Amino acid sequence: MKSANKITYESFTQRVANRAKVSEAEADAYIHQFSKTTGEALEDGDEVQLYRFGRFVTVHADERPGHNPRTGDAITIPEHMRVNFHPYQALLAAVNWPFRHLRTRMLSENKTDTGPSALIWLLLLLGLLVLLLIGFTINREIFGRDSEPAKPVASSINMESSLSQANPVVASQAPVLTEDASNRADSASTQLNVATTMKTIVVNKGDTLWGIAASQWGDASWWPVIYAENRAELTQHNPDLIQTASTLHLPVLAGSVTQPTDADLKLKTNAYRMVG
Repeated sequence: MKSANKITYESFTQRVANRAKVSEAEADAYIHQFSKTTGEALEDGDEVQLYRFGRFVTVHADERPGHNPRTGDAITIPEHMRVNFHPYQALLAAVNWPFRHLRTRMLSENKTDTGPSALIWLLLLLGLLVLLLIGFTINREIFGRDSEPAKPVASSINMESSLSQANPVVASQAPVLTEDASNRADSASTQLNVATTMKTIVVNKGDTLWGIAASQWGDASWWPVIYAENRAELTQHNPDLIQTASTLHLPVLAGSVTQPTDADLKLKTNAYRMVG
């Protein structure tokens, strides 16, 4: 990390004071009390959890061999306790947002990129050939039908009668919908469009936006999307306060949380800006 990106204690104190709308002296006292309380809890072996931020835990490390980073001499690192920080999913997603387009790659034992194996390339090639064959067959079906000559229209009743006898199977190919059936079809189509754009759920006792996002989408970090969609109905516009038995609207994603579309990512970005 570049030194220009580091925040000094004075700068951090000013941020806390501005955010909490208190004096810098009060912010300084709060930060010191928070650090002292957290340290005492960790010294006692307790776990410190901070909502929507992360948790601090102590971990025992066994004795192990090591080396002096300055001289390179072999040393023995004695057993000790160390403090680990585990960020919550929302914070982790926000920090790693600039790297969301990167994908995991398997490395060999010598830490080099193995790349796709020959079998994978072969399967991809076979899949491409199958798609080409299917597309070629469909095109032949479409253009073959379009190129068939049009049947002449009979100009007399006798001609129509003879054609009807020669082709007794020919009938009305598309059933004529009555007015009621047409209205029912339009109504079903409208309901389908509404169902595919929005979903509603009823809040049960103990539910949270975090838990609802995890159960509905499989990724709790998408909870701000639910908050942004229902902000007007939430008590005091607070994401931590949702009323039992209330109805929440969940937008249906164009993609998924694992493979979101550009529209889904824009929706999530705007939602995080709203709760930030």
